[in-house]
Amino acid sequence: MSRRPVSRRHMSRRRTSRLARLAGLLALAALAAAAPARAQQPGVLPGAAAKTPVEIDAANLKWNDAERMATYEGEVVVTQGGATLHAARLRVYLDKTAKSAEAAPAVAAPLGAAGSADIRRIEADGPVTVVQKDQIGAGDRGEYDKGKGQIVLDGHVVLTQGKNVTAGRRLVYRVATRDVVVDGGRERVRSQFEQEAPQGGTQPPAAPEPAAFPGAGSSREPIRIEANRLQWFDATQRAVYSGAVTAVQGEAAMRATRLTIFVRRDKGAGVSSGGGDRIRRIEAQGPVTITQKDQVATGARAVYDKGAGKVELIGNVTLTQGENVTTGSRMIYDLATKQATMIGGGSGPRAQAVFTPSKGGADPLAAPGRGQGRRR
Repeated sequence: MSRRPVSRRHMSRRRTSRLARLAGLLALAALAAAAPARAQQPGVLPGAAAKTPVEIDAANLKWNDAERMATYEGEVVVTQGGATLHAARLRVYLDKTAKSAEAAPAVAAPLGAAGSADIRRIEADGPVTVVQKDQIGAGDRGEYDKGKGQIVLDGHVVLTQGKNVTAGRRLVYRVATRDVVVDGGRERVRSQFEQEAPQGGTQPPAAPEPAAFPGAGSSREPIRIEANRLQWFDATQRAVYSGAVTAVQGEAAMRATRLTIFVRRDKGAGVSSGGGDRIRRIEAQGPVTITQKDQVATGARAVYDKGAGKVELIGNVTLTQGENVTTGSRMIYDLATKQATMIGGGSGPRAQAVFTPSKGGADPLAAPGRGQGRRR
């Protein structure tokens, strides 16, 4: 075993082909990346190729030749392609089968001549921060395991992209598929998505679109989600929240067993950027409960379709306001007109309503804050 401290930078650069963007945080969204222009072995940082040089800047370096391990300490900064990692300490383990003939490596030797191709494992002590463009992932500890094909952030994990934030206790990023899993542990997973404000200019801003949930106000209001787990599937651009899910937007709230958010691919999306104008569809599996002030709607599942501008509650639907109750097999709520339609028949129950006028209750099918609705 031999150790040699070095205090100069390892700086090797090479231009890369098209780099994928870090996804993040629904977020998280946040460590998933868009597909590269052609298939290539991924590097140690999200969005980089294995042959892309790794640049490490640190105060000190210790090299363990027997273990083929380099330890960097003191405000460590790692750069590969368009991604950067910051840590207090970094341990880089190399593939022992690819050992160089050099007995005592120079500063560049621990990383090898082929970029990160011979790196088998990296351990980072925090705080650890991974940055790519406008997306940031932070945690107490970080780990890259080539054999498992994954990157892990542990501890107090926070993924951000602009105003969109997802937080949890552990994040696992699958390098090959660019999928992400965020577990909340005892603190649960928490996400907040906000739609981007209109661009400045001389023209007045357009009227805000309807919110995702009935009675929430406008789509400018943030969506806050809590769950036990979040999974991001990059191929289908969807975020799946599971385990006692709650979603709140304005004065409206939804509770469900599972909540799936589909986002548009055109602007790039991820765990931490699944909200606002990128949401195209939301599916909730139940039992599902939607509340807004004194109105409560329940059903087996719910679907929000942004293109159609409607929320649909399906399966043994019950809508209550005070002592007024309306039931049916399906309810459609138009977000633009703020009208609800209860539908019965088919294999499900007929639409039925029970009113208690003496109590002064409003029409249970009325839009929140309104006094009109429709029944079928």
